[in-house]
Amino acid sequence: MSRQRPLLVPATPATPERPGGAAVHLRFDEALIEARASDTLATAMIAAGVLMTSRSPKYRRPRGPYCLSGDCGTCLVRVDGRPNVRACMTPVREGMRVSSQNSYRPKQLDPTQLVDSLFPGGIDHHHLMVRPRIVNQVMQEFARNLTGFGELPEGVDTCSYEYLAHELPVLIIGAGPAGRAAAAEFEAAGIDHLIVDRLDRAQLAANVDATSPEPPPHPPAKLLANTGVFGIYPGPHQVFPGRERDLALVAASEHHATVERLHAFRPHHLMFCVGSRDPMLPFPNNDLPGIVSARGLIRALRRADARIAGPCLVVGEGPWATAQRDALDQLRAPHAAKVELVSPTQIERAIGGERIEALICHGGGRRSCALLAIAEPPAPAHELAAQIGVALRFDGGGFAIERAPAPAPHGRCGELGGTSLWAAGDVCVGVDPASGQAAAARDGARVARALVDVLAAAPHELRDATHFAPASPPQPPTLRERPVVGDRFAEDPP
Repeated sequence: MSRQRPLLVPATPATPERPGGAAVHLRFDEALIEARASDTLATAMIAAGVLMTSRSPKYRRPRGPYCLSGDCGTCLVRVDGRPNVRACMTPVREGMRVSSQNSYRPKQLDPTQLVDSLFPGGIDHHHLMVRPRIVNQVMQEFARNLTGFGELPEGVDTCSYEYLAHELPVLIIGAGPAGRAAAAEFEAAGIDHLIVDRLDRAQLAANVDATSPEPPPHPPAKLLANTGVFGIYPGPHQVFPGRERDLALVAASEHHATVERLHAFRPHHLMFCVGSRDPMLPFPNNDLPGIVSARGLIRALRRADARIAGPCLVVGEGPWATAQRDALDQLRAPHAAKVELVSPTQIERAIGGERIEALICHGGGRRSCALLAIAEPPAPAHELAAQIGVALRFDGGGFAIERAPAPAPHGRCGELGGTSLWAAGDVCVGVDPASGQAAAARDGARVARALVDVLAAAPHELRDATHFAPASPPQPPTLRERPVVGDRFAEDPP
């Protein structure tokens, strides 16, 4: 597809007999891409030299994959008519139709740049074309088409949908090192539990650090992969026999090719093991396609069994950046240039168009690269816990969960109705993500043992979990229409 040399190459020859080695063909815009079954859309496109997947809303800047872990929104594409699909989390399959978003094919031109010529000082949308009303409506419709949020899905959705409800002693969110270690403790103690993660099993396996001195725990037996938690809510305020306070509701969506399941979990104990995310370093043009997270790139290469074939630089400083540089250097092809480390203080700006071309350093130096990996220490993924009011504290690298001090059990961080809240691993204050996965696993096991002791004192919470599919999913309350007079609702008739 690209006239340039490939940026990624297979680590081993592709053969149909080898798992993940079979050739897969897909179409991106007007071009054909050959990938391997072990690829995600992101690694397949990067390997083919396709770094731009869309343009940003409003300013229409080129966008491409950054985190490669499903944490950002810069790799959104349209897949088989479905908009806003994350390329980094979507495995390739034969015959896929993938389209870029907010760009004009086949050359991904951007005619809307004419707006910059007509309005060099920017558009004052508060006063432009406000009157007459009909002109304002036309302007708003035109402006919405320029925002770049994707179009509605094409055709009729053939996916089936299911609703499943669960009540169980323990629910773990996150199947990383801390979550796996906690699940192993619960399995050994015979405590019924579930562990959910939005990543698929192949990505979870690739995320395990093979260089850790301690052997990683085995994959959890009770794992729901491809299952992302999107909300945690207070209980329904119903009276259950023997229960003074309702259990919290944890809502999650499990997506597969032909079926999507909505899960409603009601756990007695909810454990956050959601890990950390890769932040960005501030420098001009740090959003160019080809600028990626170093940790995300390492994991993507492991999953795809690929090697770096183009020039790659790592930006960062300190032990974490050095470790990421060393790991990426071990994942380069034999003919590729050595992966080098650049300090952020040396960078003046990045340059390029639809892909990064080089770094301009202070003093006039130029460092050419096709991939630029950002190696900033990870920040805790605190957002889900913050949604329900868990205490957070800024630890210098981000907001982390602040657990209750002694004499509270280790790992306890609050409650929501009748559900007690726990946290372990990189998301917590005092657990440094840069310390490695072994530290997170030890913390996860320690918190799980504390929770086992709490459950031993509450035998009524240890009954077996229940999993059932109601005859019909819960329906929203009926909304009553009320007429509007001016800027307020009309009064109800007496």
